[in-house]
Amino acid sequence: MKKKLRKIHVGVEDFHWAISNDKEGYVMLRIYRGKQKNHPWIVRFNCQDPWLYFGEWSPGTVAFTPITPGKVSDIIEKIQILLEQRGIYKLSTSEMNFHISKEEELFLI
Repeated sequence: MKKKLRKIHVGVEDFHWAISNDKEGYVMLRIYRGKQKNHPWIVRFNCQDPWLYFGEWSPGTVAFTPITPGKVSDIIEKIQILLEQRGIYKLSTSEMNFHISKEEELFLI
């Protein structure tokens, strides 16, 4: 999977993001604030790999949702809201880990 950094502007800030996968079957979205290229926000998604699916295929069995720039923008906004609610948005200079559930809920882990 490509790890090329892509630029996105959300609100008044610039971000860079990249997608990768891990050995546990998750897709990892790394988001970097501004020009900072260390201490990313790491967002973990469940990954459904069609090559590893051995069940019966029928319409709606497996849904694949691509991670688009629009989705990345929505995730960044959700992270900003979550960190603002906890009073740590401006202080978030270290790596932070999040998980997005199948129901699209964001959790700080």
